Amino acid sequence: MTRYSRTKKRGRSNRLSTQVEVESRNRGRRRLFLLTARLIFWLIMAAAVVSCGWGLTYGGFHLFFAGNPHFKLEDIDIDTWSKVAEVQVKAILDKHGVREGQVNLFALDLDELRQALERQLVVDKAFLQRKLPTRLKVEIVEPEPVAQWRKPGGILVDKDGWLLPRLNTEMADTLPVITGAREDTPDRAGVRVEDPLVQASLRLLHLVSINGWKQSLDISMIQLDYSERQLRAYVREGVTFRANAQLVVPPDGIQKALQRAMTIVRQRSRAQQTISFMDVTYRRNVPVRP
Repeated sequence: MTRYSRTKKRGRSNRLSTQVEVESRNRGRRRLFLLTARLIFWLIMAAAVVSCGWGLTYGGFHLFFAGNPHFKLEDIDIDTWSKVAEVQVKAILDKHGVREGQVNLFALDLDELRQALERQLVVDKAFLQRKLPTRLKVEIVEPEPVAQWRKPGGILVDKDGWLLPRLNTEMADTLPVITGAREDTPDRAGVRVEDPLVQASLRLLHLVSINGWKQSLDISMIQLDYSERQLRAYVREGVTFRANAQLVVPPDGIQKALQRAMTIVRQRSRAQQTISFMDVTYRRNVPVRP
């Protein structure tokens, strides 16, 4: 075979090979195109099914619930213990379009309403519940004050130092008074007092409450002593304490200081002795006057 014949044969072989490769690539592209087209088709079908299902669900919900006149709101039942909180709750509900006789019970977004209510200063927790067929139940848990701020009849303060409006006057009058705070300490409801001695006095009241010591240590006032860095608690008259007896407590280590105080109270009670003054800033040889 001549050189020309061999070259001609190789040329035909290369052309055949190229054609096979081109056909193979074309088949691959067609196969990919068909797969892509099928995938798009099924995605469109799935979206259509979901849309139809959602449409049917929403339409059914609107027909049988949100658009049903039998579930029109006719009564709003607000459960709270202060008139101030009740007025503010009504105002927030009205702002969100919750009005008797004007809205369907199932058209209300209860979670959105709960969040709006809990942003109010007079609301600690809010619980909303539909009471079929026509009533909305709103239960309000208000912040719990533990003391009066600065003076009797003033605004209130909770255990974390948040200043609160005076809601229930009858209950507030029985709370102890925290007095002697610095002039630059906040006096406006809605602000948190972070002064260390104020926070210490709140811890003192909290520990007395949770340990069941209030019957023996019925505190009427706490005076903040910045010069000596002490808390001067004045105790109401009881079995052991005289009227306006004074209990001096350190701002640090309050738990142990109160335990020392209660040990002495029990000892004096058994001995039928009274107390007019006690300074538990001392760890030993605590000064006590009858």
